[in-house]
Amino acid sequence: MLGSQRSGYVDFVDKTRIALKHIMFENWQDSYETLPYPAATGTYALYKEEDLISHLNYAMKNVCILTYYRLLASVIQIIIKRRPVR
Repeated sequence: MLGSQRSGYVDFVDKTRIALKHIMFENWQDSYETLPYPAATGTYALYKEEDLISHLNYAMKNVCILTYYRLLASVIQIIIKRRPVR
């Protein structure tokens, strides 16, 4: 029982990690997710200051978008709950 629960947790964490990389990392490719040997691509890295700034702006923009939609969903739920029943 504990093994199956642990397996489900590990699967959830892995999928969440991959989803966040797609959202937060600019130019993220699916080839970074697999571990073939030898690797077809190198590790995901930034070597220039301009690239770092660009990637940080990309991540901040996506965090703001996600926060906005979460806030919007919360407001909609509040409106729906306050709607009088007819």
